[in-house]
Amino acid sequence: MKSGRRGFAAVLTPRGVHVVRYERVPGGLRAARYAREEGPYDDPREAAGRLAELVEAEGGRGARLALAVSGFGTFHQVLSLPPAPPELLAPVVARELARLHVFELPGLEDPVTGFARLGPPAGGPQPVLAAAAPRPLLDALAAALGARRIALEHVTVVPQAVQRLYAAFVAAPGPAVVALLAPDSPVLAAFWQGALRLCWELILRQDGGAPADLTVLADRVRYGRLYLEQEFRPTSPVRVLLAAEPAEREAAERALGATVERLGPEGVGPGALLALGAALDALDEGGLNLLPGAPARVARAERLARRLAGAGAAVLVTAALWWAWQGLDDAERAARRAEAARRALETRSAALAGIEPVLLERRAHAERVALLESLAGDYGLGPLAPDSERAIVVARRSATARSPRPGGARRAAR
Repeated sequence: MKSGRRGFAAVLTPRGVHVVRYERVPGGLRAARYAREEGPYDDPREAAGRLAELVEAEGGRGARLALAVSGFGTFHQVLSLPPAPPELLAPVVARELARLHVFELPGLEDPVTGFARLGPPAGGPQPVLAAAAPRPLLDALAAALGARRIALEHVTVVPQAVQRLYAAFVAAPGPAVVALLAPDSPVLAAFWQGALRLCWELILRQDGGAPADLTVLADRVRYGRLYLEQEFRPTSPVRVLLAAEPAEREAAERALGATVERLGPEGVGPGALLALGAALDALDEGGLNLLPGAPARVARAERLARRLAGAGAAVLVTAALWWAWQGLDDAERAARRAEAARRALETRSAALAGIEPVLLERRAHAERVALLESLAGDYGLGPLAPDSERAIVVARRSATARSPRPGGARRAAR
C-alpha cells in the first residue's frame, strides 16, 4: 500500500467474502468497485482459494491486498493495560493471552499473534486489542493469493477493522453502539472514549439469503447499550450507529428507534466498509498485522514469556509495567530532578564537611548531659549546674562507697 494510489481490501469469514477495489484520494479512501460471494466455506484452503479467485476477477493480479478475517480459528480479546511503548506491552500481552489459555484453543494451531492500541490515550489504562490466527490459515491465504500474483501484505481481525471505521467516520468519540449488517456476517461493537470495548458477530439469518431477524438485532443493540451504561456510567446518551444494505436499512432503523444514525458514506454497504477498515489498518504503522514475518511483537514476546516461570516472571513483568505506567516523559523529568538534587546535596555536603566534627561533639555532649541529669534525679541532687558533669561522677562514686552491702538492711532489721 505504500506505493500507488489503488489497492484491494477484503473481508473473509466462513459465511462469505467481500472484496473492494479502492483508490486513495485526499483525506481518505474511495471505494471504486465492490464484489462479494456467499459461503459457506468449511475448509480454510477452500476459503483462501475463493478469495483469490474473486480478487483476481476484480482486476487484482499484480496488486496488494489488505484482509480482515473472522472465524477459521482466529481469536481476539480486548485487554486493559497501562500506556507504554510496544516493546514493554508485548510481554504483558503475551502473558495475558497465555493466562486466558488462548494458545490451547481448538483450531488455533501454531498461532501467530499481534496487538494494537485502541483509540487515543485518555489517561489511565489503555485498551489494547490482542489477536491470534492459526499459521496454517495464513499460509493457505498467502499461497492461494500468491499463485495469482496477488501480494497479501496485511491480515487483521474484524474488530480492528471496526475500530478503524469508528475513528474515520465518527467525529465525536462519545459512548456508542455500532451495528454493521453485512449480509453474511453482521457485527456489533460497543465503544467508550473512542476505543472498542466489546465486539461480537450476530446470527440474524437462517441462511445467506434470508431476511435479518430485526427483533434479535434490537435486543442485541439494547444489550450493548446496557453494557456501556453499567460498565462506564456515561453522562451522555449512548449513540446507535448503523450500516446496512439499502434493502434492509429502513426496516432496521425503525426496529432500532428514531435516534439511530448512519455509519459511513452513502452508497457504501457494510461489507465494503469492513473491507475498507482493513485497508485503513494496513495504512497505519500502528495497525494489527498477523502475517508471519510482519513485526509480530507478541509472538516474539510469547517465546520469551514461555522461558520465564513462576514468581520471577511475575516480578519482572510487574517492574516493567510500573515503569511503563509512568511514561518516558515522566521518567526523563524524574531523572532531571534527581540529578539536580544530587548536585545540591554535594554542595551542602562540602559546606558541612568543615563543621561536622563540632556537630558530632555537640551531639555526644548532649547525650552525656541527658544521662547525668537522669543520674542526678536518682541520687536526689536536684537540677544540674552548668558545669556539673564532673561533680555528678564524683558524687556517684561517693554514694556507691557509702551504700551497705546487699542484705545488710535485712540483717539489721532482725
